Amino acid sequence: MCILMVVGCASPQGNRPFAKRKQAMNDAQERFQAVDVDDNGSLSRDEFSKSQAAKRAADPDKLFNSADTNGDGALTFSELTQAIRKLQSNR
Repeated sequence: MCILMVVGCASPQGNRPFAKRKQAMNDAQERFQAVDVDDNGSLSRDEFSKSQAAKRAADPDKLFNSADTNGDGALTFSELTQAIRKLQSNR
């Protein structure tokens, strides 16, 4: 009698890429909240200028303007992550 066992479907190794992405998003959310000093859920231009994303950008104002997709003068976490993903995909 032969018994076939499938191992790995529910193993922690099978979920590593998802777990890493989830942890990265949690880390990014924590960094966003740390820069959001008025705790309103968005970054003003001044708050954004103190972020790592702004410090790493060649032109922080251009990044802010392009990330502010709804033109309200503030960046939500979603707007900022979409802009950073777009920049990374263009590299």
